This record gives sequence, structure tokens and C-alpha cells, in this order.
Amino acid sequence: MRSLISTGRIPILVVALGALSACDRSGLQYVPDSIDGFPGIVHLGELEVVPVDDRDNHIEQYARYETVGPAPTGTRGGVTATVTATGSDLCIIVDPESVFWNQSVATNGANNAFTWPDNATDDGDLDIQVGLAGYYTGTPGFEIGDFEQIYEDSLGTETAIEYNECTMLDINGRPGAAAGRGAPEYCTIETALHPDRSYMILLNTFSVPLDDFKLDYAINVYDVGEGGACSDIFDELLSSKFGDNKVEHLLPMETDAPGFEVFETVFAMDHHSVWCECTSDLNPDNTGCARLEGNNYGWTIDYEAGTAKNGNFDIADMSFPSQCGEFDPDAFADDDLEEEEG
Repeated sequence: MRSLISTGRIPILVVALGALSACDRSGLQYVPDSIDGFPGIVHLGELEVVPVDDRDNHIEQYARYETVGPAPTGTRGGVTATVTATGSDLCIIVDPESVFWNQSVATNGANNAFTWPDNATDDGDLDIQVGLAGYYTGTPGFEIGDFEQIYEDSLGTETAIEYNECTMLDINGRPGAAAGRGAPEYCTIETALHPDRSYMILLNTFSVPLDDFKLDYAINVYDVGEGGACSDIFDELLSSKFGDNKVEHLLPMETDAPGFEVFETVFAMDHHSVWCECTSDLNPDNTGCARLEGNNYGWTIDYEAGTAKNGNFDIADMSFPSQCGEFDPDAFADDDLEEEEG
């Protein structure tokens, strides 16, 4: 076996340890303390179900807009609520603040919807689970649990059984997906076998926004009838002008962050990245503004007034939204890409 001294590895190790000891970042700024008035474990009580014949009032009469803070250190955070089964299928949806998208790392053929970066500090993430309240292992308002129960057979063998009935599918139709940061999560559950029984809704706090560590969100429960689905709600209540991100607008204004009312509509139309580019420097020579006024986007911009219009959407303000990140024009320079390839 060769000696470490003879190979010269000790000096390298010393340098590496020295570099580590000189690090000036601990990451503690990403570990928030509890915030007075915004507990990290919350129970909302009973939620009212939106009837099939009253969907026009689904926001004013039924939706809940709330805020959850960071959980105490070493504990799981989240929100619980109960809902009484109607005997029909129920669509349960939660929309955490605010919106999020990944910036494209490609220079050639990049989708315009992903060329501008997102502001990554204003987004939170809630993961939804739903099951019969009797199977919930936590204590609402005090301790977050789950829907896993242990079955022990006559031989003493224990088997974990999952009673979560809220299943989200991925792009390939497989269960077990999650929507991710700032994105609405939803699922449809069947309650025909358990009418009038209490179901527990669990929103696990996966992350809170880094800008203030307080996560705003909206939640609602819809009766979609026997054999119905959440997609029925989306088709009925959302404008055909919206694109792939249309569900973001089902429960609008989950946060009152500056510029969000306008930008949420833009995001639902899949115009967010180009909107960021245009509003960063509002003038006709801006390529982002030129794209917005093109046939693919169809906006009419009043540069003097700082407003824009698209079909039935009148936008009162084209100020740069806080949901847009800071663009680095040199981040994906062609010269850098050529050097990496070489």
C-alpha cells in the first residue's frame, strides 16, 4: 500500500480542508424560525363543498384564502381540513403562491415561454393527500401525520397500508406525481361508498417562499358528480384563451404580491416569459414587446400609457412584475457554449 506522504496527497487534503474552513456561507438563511401569527401547523376546520349548481360562486362563497408559516425546527409543517362526503366524486384543489417556471438552458430553438428566468424566492409548495379522517395519524392543529396504517397478520408480520386516496398522475399517466413549486395540486376522490363520512385533507408543506417564509394559498372542494373529474371544472370555469397553465387561474390571487393580479392572467395564457422580457424595458424596439404584438401572442400595447390589451383582457399596468427574475444576458452566450463543447 502506498504512503499518503509519498504520493503528495496530504498537501492536497490540507488545501481542501482549508478551503472548507474558509467558506463564508452556512445556509442558515434558508432555515426560518417560527413567525408569530403564522403557525406552521394549521387546521382550517370544515370546508364547504361547491355544489354542481353553484359553481359561478365558487370563489366568493366557498374558496378559502389562507397563510401558513414555517414549521418549528425538527417538525413537519402543513395544513389540515375536513370535508363531508356528498356521495359523489369530489375535486379538491390547492393553489400555493405564486407561479414558477424553469428557464431554458438551450440557446437554439428555445421555447419563448422559458427564455426569461423566474423569481425563485417567491414560490412555495404544498403536497396534497386526502383520506378518511379515521385513518389520519396526526393531530389536527398540533402534529402533522399521514394516512399509513400498519396491519399485523396472525404470524406477527406487519404490513404498511396506504389509505391516501388523492392520486396525481404524471405526464405518462403513472400515479405518484407532484405539481411542484407554485403550481396547483388537485385530485378527484370517489365518496359513493362513504356518504356523509368525514374526509381529512392534508397539505404537506414542502417549502415556503424564501422572501418572507410565509406561504399564501387558496383551497376549494368541488362536487363533480358521479364519474366526474377536476377537468370538468377547468373546462367549465376557465377561459379558452388560457394555455397549459390555465389551472393557475381557477383560484386567482392566492397572494397579493405586487403585480400578481396581472401576471397570473399572463401566466395562465403561457405568455409569462415574453411578458417579463417586454416589461423589463418597455419600448417598441424590445424583441419581447415585438413578440407580444405578433400573431402568436396578439397583444396591443400602448407604450405611452404603459398598458396592453389582448382580446377580452384589458391590462392596466405593464410594470415589471416581481414574479420575474433578473435576466443575465451572458448566462448562455454562444462563445461559452462553444468552449464547453470543445
